[in-house]
Amino acid sequence: MLILLIIFSLFYIALNVKSSKYLLSTFTFSIFCYLIYLFLYQNTYINSWTYGIAGSDMLMYYKAAESWFLFNIPPNLSLSNLSLSFSGVFLNDFGYYIYVFLLKYLLFFPNLGYFNVLLLKVLNFLIIYIAVLKIYFSTDKNIYIYTLLIMNLSFYFVSVRILRDTLIFYLIANTYSYALSNSRRSNLYYNINTFLLFLFRNYTLLITIPLFLYKKKKTNLWYAFYIIFFLVVAIISIFNVTIFQNILNLETDQLLFSSLQFL
Repeated sequence: MLILLIIFSLFYIALNVKSSKYLLSTFTFSIFCYLIYLFLYQNTYINSWTYGIAGSDMLMYYKAAESWFLFNIPPNLSLSNLSLSFSGVFLNDFGYYIYVFLLKYLLFFPNLGYFNVLLLKVLNFLIIYIAVLKIYFSTDKNIYIYTLLIMNLSFYFVSVRILRDTLIFYLIANTYSYALSNSRRSNLYYNINTFLLFLFRNYTLLITIPLFLYKKKKTNLWYAFYIIFFLVVAIISIFNVTIFQNILNLETDQLLFSSLQFL
Protein backbone atom coordinates (compact mmCIF):
# COMPACT_ATOMS: atom_id res chain seq x y z
CA MET A 1 0.00 0.00 0.00
CA LEU A 2 2.66 2.52 1.05
CA ILE A 3 4.92 1.71 -1.90
CA LEU A 4 2.02 2.28 -4.30
CA LEU A 5 1.17 5.60 -2.64
CA ILE A 6 4.81 6.71 -2.83
CA ILE A 7 5.00 5.78 -6.53
CA PHE A 8 1.72 7.63 -7.21
CA SER A 9 2.94 10.70 -5.28
CA LEU A 10 6.26 10.76 -7.16
CA PHE A 11 4.42 10.42 -10.47
CA TYR A 12 2.08 13.29 -9.57
CA ILE A 13 5.01 15.50 -8.49
CA ALA A 14 6.95 14.65 -11.66
CA LEU A 15 4.02 15.71 -13.85
CA ASN A 16 3.81 19.07 -12.04
CA VAL A 17 7.50 19.95 -11.80
CA LYS A 18 8.78 18.71 -15.18
CA SER A 19 7.94 21.99 -16.95
CA SER A 20 10.01 24.09 -14.53
CA LYS A 21 13.73 23.62 -13.97
CA TYR A 22 13.45 25.51 -10.70
CA LEU A 23 10.72 23.22 -9.35
CA LEU A 24 12.53 20.10 -10.52
CA SER A 25 15.88 21.12 -9.02
CA THR A 26 14.42 22.31 -5.70
CA PHE A 27 12.34 19.16 -5.30
CA THR A 28 15.36 16.96 -6.01
CA PHE A 29 17.45 18.92 -3.54
CA SER A 30 14.75 18.96 -0.83
CA ILE A 31 14.02 15.21 -1.01
CA PHE A 32 17.78 14.52 -0.88
CA CYS A 33 18.11 16.71 2.24
CA TYR A 34 15.07 15.06 3.81
CA LEU A 35 16.45 11.54 3.33
CA ILE A 36 19.66 12.61 5.07
CA TYR A 37 17.65 14.19 7.88
CA LEU A 38 15.49 11.05 8.17
CA PHE A 39 18.58 8.85 8.40
CA LEU A 40 20.08 11.02 11.16
CA TYR A 41 16.77 11.24 13.01
CA GLN A 42 16.14 7.50 12.96
CA ASN A 43 19.66 6.69 14.13
CA THR A 44 19.29 9.18 16.97
CA TYR A 45 15.98 7.92 18.37
CA ILE A 46 15.75 4.27 17.29
CA ASN A 47 17.12 3.04 20.65
CA SER A 48 14.91 5.23 22.83
CA TRP A 49 11.58 4.98 20.97
CA THR A 50 9.95 2.08 19.12
CA TYR A 51 11.04 2.34 15.46
CA GLY A 52 12.16 5.90 16.22
CA ILE A 53 8.53 7.07 16.52
CA ALA A 54 8.30 10.14 18.73
CA GLY A 55 7.37 8.94 22.21
CA SER A 56 5.61 12.17 23.18
CA ASP A 57 2.36 11.36 21.37
CA MET A 58 3.00 9.68 18.01
CA LEU A 59 4.02 6.41 19.65
CA MET A 60 0.71 6.30 21.51
CA TYR A 61 -1.22 6.47 18.22
CA TYR A 62 1.05 3.88 16.62
CA LYS A 63 0.38 1.46 19.47
CA ALA A 64 -3.36 2.16 19.24
CA ALA A 65 -3.27 1.26 15.54
CA GLU A 66 -1.19 -1.82 16.31
CA SER A 67 -3.67 -3.02 18.95
CA TRP A 68 -6.53 -2.41 16.52
CA PHE A 69 -4.73 -4.56 13.94
CA LEU A 70 -3.63 -7.36 16.29
CA PHE A 71 -6.66 -7.65 18.56
CA ASN A 72 -9.38 -5.91 16.51
CA ILE A 73 -9.89 -3.42 19.35
CA PRO A 74 -10.68 0.13 18.16
CA PRO A 75 -8.99 2.96 20.10
CA ASN A 76 -10.85 4.28 23.12
CA LEU A 77 -12.30 7.74 22.65
CA SER A 78 -12.71 10.05 25.60
CA LEU A 79 -16.48 9.76 25.23
CA SER A 80 -18.00 6.31 25.28
CA ASN A 81 -21.00 7.20 23.13
CA LEU A 82 -19.84 9.55 20.42
CA SER A 83 -22.94 8.99 18.30
CA LEU A 84 -25.15 10.62 20.94
CA SER A 85 -23.01 13.71 21.48
CA PHE A 86 -21.20 16.24 19.32
CA SER A 87 -18.86 17.18 22.16
CA GLY A 88 -16.50 14.39 21.09
CA VAL A 89 -16.14 16.08 17.73
CA PHE A 90 -15.26 19.38 19.40
CA LEU A 91 -12.56 17.56 21.36
CA ASN A 92 -11.15 16.23 18.06
CA ASP A 93 -11.90 12.64 19.11
CA PHE A 94 -13.43 11.74 15.77
CA GLY A 95 -10.47 13.16 13.85
CA TYR A 96 -8.06 11.05 15.88
CA TYR A 97 -10.23 8.01 15.29
CA ILE A 98 -9.84 8.58 11.53
CA TYR A 99 -6.11 9.15 12.00
CA VAL A 100 -5.57 5.86 13.88
CA PHE A 101 -7.74 4.07 11.30
CA LEU A 102 -5.43 5.32 8.53
CA LEU A 103 -2.35 4.26 10.50
CA LYS A 104 -3.81 0.80 10.92
CA TYR A 105 -4.13 0.22 7.17
CA LEU A 106 -0.97 2.02 6.10
CA LEU A 107 1.38 0.47 8.65
CA PHE A 108 0.00 -3.05 9.00
CA PHE A 109 -1.32 -4.11 5.59
CA PRO A 110 1.10 -5.76 5.02
CA ASN A 111 2.82 -5.69 8.40
CA LEU A 112 6.46 -4.95 7.54
CA GLY A 113 7.35 -3.35 10.86
CA TYR A 114 10.19 -0.82 10.75
CA PHE A 115 10.23 -0.71 6.94
CA ASN A 116 6.62 0.52 6.86
CA VAL A 117 7.43 3.27 9.37
CA LEU A 118 10.25 4.49 7.13
CA LEU A 119 8.04 4.35 4.04
CA LEU A 120 5.31 6.32 5.80
CA LYS A 121 7.80 9.02 6.76
CA VAL A 122 8.93 9.31 3.15
CA LEU A 123 5.27 9.52 2.09
CA ASN A 124 4.84 12.27 4.71
CA PHE A 125 7.37 14.46 2.95
CA LEU A 126 5.88 13.80 -0.49
CA ILE A 127 2.40 14.75 0.74
CA ILE A 128 3.75 17.97 2.22
CA TYR A 129 5.54 18.79 -1.02
CA ILE A 130 2.33 18.16 -2.99
CA ALA A 131 0.58 20.57 -0.61
CA VAL A 132 3.26 23.18 -1.31
CA LEU A 133 2.73 22.65 -5.05
CA LYS A 134 -0.99 23.27 -4.60
CA ILE A 135 -0.17 26.62 -3.02
CA TYR A 136 2.38 27.32 -5.78
CA PHE A 137 -0.22 26.89 -8.51
CA SER A 138 -2.93 28.87 -6.71
CA THR A 139 -1.26 32.25 -6.24
CA ASP A 140 0.31 34.89 -8.51
CA LYS A 141 3.36 35.27 -6.29
CA ASN A 142 3.95 31.54 -6.45
CA ILE A 143 7.74 31.48 -6.76
CA TYR A 144 8.28 33.53 -3.59
CA ILE A 145 5.78 31.65 -1.44
CA TYR A 146 6.99 28.30 -2.77
CA THR A 147 10.62 29.14 -1.95
CA LEU A 148 9.77 30.30 1.57
CA LEU A 149 7.78 27.13 2.21
CA ILE A 150 10.37 24.63 1.03
CA MET A 151 13.04 26.45 3.06
CA ASN A 152 10.94 26.05 6.21
CA LEU A 153 12.83 23.51 8.32
CA SER A 154 9.68 22.63 10.28
CA PHE A 155 8.54 20.63 7.24
CA TYR A 156 11.40 18.23 7.80
CA PHE A 157 10.48 17.92 11.47
CA VAL A 158 6.80 17.33 10.68
CA SER A 159 7.67 14.73 8.04
CA VAL A 160 9.33 12.37 10.53
CA ARG A 161 6.13 12.31 12.59
CA ILE A 162 3.66 9.74 11.36
CA LEU A 163 1.04 11.31 9.13
CA ARG A 164 -1.12 13.46 11.47
CA ASP A 165 0.50 16.87 11.03
CA THR A 166 1.10 16.07 7.37
CA LEU A 167 -2.62 15.56 6.78
CA ILE A 168 -3.44 18.79 8.60
CA PHE A 169 -1.02 20.84 6.49
CA TYR A 170 -2.26 19.17 3.30
CA LEU A 171 -5.85 20.07 4.16
CA ILE A 172 -4.83 23.65 4.98
CA ALA A 173 -3.10 23.94 1.59
CA ASN A 174 -6.21 22.56 -0.14
CA THR A 175 -8.46 24.99 1.73
CA TYR A 176 -6.20 27.89 0.80
CA SER A 177 -6.06 26.97 -2.88
CA TYR A 178 -9.84 26.49 -3.12
CA ALA A 179 -10.41 29.81 -1.35
CA LEU A 180 -8.48 31.52 -4.15
CA SER A 181 -10.16 29.53 -6.90
CA ASN A 182 -13.15 30.73 -8.90
CA SER A 183 -14.00 27.35 -10.38
CA ARG A 184 -17.56 26.05 -10.10
CA ARG A 185 -16.65 23.21 -7.74
CA SER A 186 -14.27 25.20 -5.54
CA ASN A 187 -17.01 25.98 -2.99
CA LEU A 188 -17.82 22.29 -2.55
CA TYR A 189 -14.15 21.28 -2.22
CA TYR A 190 -13.52 24.18 0.14
CA ASN A 191 -16.36 23.05 2.43
CA ILE A 192 -15.20 19.42 2.41
CA ASN A 193 -11.63 20.35 3.34
CA THR A 194 -12.82 22.80 5.99
CA PHE A 195 -14.95 20.09 7.58
CA LEU A 196 -12.10 17.57 7.61
CA LEU A 197 -9.77 20.18 9.09
CA PHE A 198 -12.30 20.85 11.83
CA LEU A 199 -12.41 17.15 12.71
CA PHE A 200 -8.62 17.00 13.08
CA ARG A 201 -8.09 20.43 14.64
CA ASN A 202 -11.12 22.48 15.64
CA TYR A 203 -9.05 25.65 16.09
CA THR A 204 -8.25 25.66 12.35
CA LEU A 205 -11.45 27.72 12.15
CA LEU A 206 -9.05 30.60 12.81
CA ILE A 207 -7.72 29.90 9.32
CA THR A 208 -10.82 28.74 7.49
CA ILE A 209 -13.20 31.51 8.63
CA PRO A 210 -10.98 34.34 7.32
CA LEU A 211 -10.41 32.38 4.10
CA PHE A 212 -14.18 32.00 3.74
CA LEU A 213 -14.61 35.77 4.16
CA TYR A 214 -11.89 36.34 1.59
CA LYS A 215 -13.52 33.92 -0.84
CA LYS A 216 -16.84 35.76 -0.45
CA LYS A 217 -15.05 39.09 -1.10
CA LYS A 218 -15.83 40.36 2.41
CA THR A 219 -12.38 41.86 2.88
CA ASN A 220 -13.44 44.37 5.56
CA LEU A 221 -14.67 41.52 7.77
CA TRP A 222 -11.46 39.62 6.97
CA TYR A 223 -9.30 42.41 8.38
CA ALA A 224 -11.63 42.98 11.34
CA PHE A 225 -11.51 39.30 12.27
CA TYR A 226 -7.73 39.25 12.44
CA ILE A 227 -7.44 42.55 14.30
CA ILE A 228 -9.89 41.34 16.96
CA PHE A 229 -8.21 37.93 17.12
CA PHE A 230 -4.77 39.52 17.55
CA LEU A 231 -5.97 41.77 20.38
CA VAL A 232 -7.74 38.91 22.18
CA VAL A 233 -4.71 36.63 21.96
CA ALA A 234 -2.42 39.44 23.13
CA ILE A 235 -4.59 40.11 26.19
CA ILE A 236 -4.95 36.42 27.04
CA SER A 237 -1.23 35.71 26.64
CA ILE A 238 -0.22 38.63 28.86
CA PHE A 239 -2.82 37.59 31.44
CA ASN A 240 -1.61 33.98 31.43
CA VAL A 241 2.03 34.89 31.74
CA THR A 242 1.26 37.37 34.52
CA ILE A 243 -0.77 34.86 36.52
CA PHE A 244 1.46 31.85 35.95
CA GLN A 245 4.89 33.47 35.83
CA ASN A 246 5.91 31.90 39.14
CA ILE A 247 4.81 28.44 37.99
CA LEU A 248 6.72 28.84 34.73
CA ASN A 249 9.75 30.30 36.57
CA LEU A 250 9.56 33.51 34.56
CA GLU A 251 11.23 36.69 35.68
CA THR A 252 9.27 39.95 35.62
CA ASP A 253 11.44 41.38 32.82
CA GLN A 254 10.62 38.31 30.71
CA LEU A 255 6.93 39.19 30.60
CA LEU A 256 7.05 41.09 27.32
CA PHE A 257 9.39 38.54 25.72
CA SER A 258 7.18 35.61 26.79
CA SER A 259 4.07 37.29 25.46
CA LEU A 260 5.71 37.97 22.11
CA GLN A 261 7.02 34.39 22.03
CA PHE A 262 3.52 33.05 22.63
CA LEU A 263 2.09 35.17 19.80
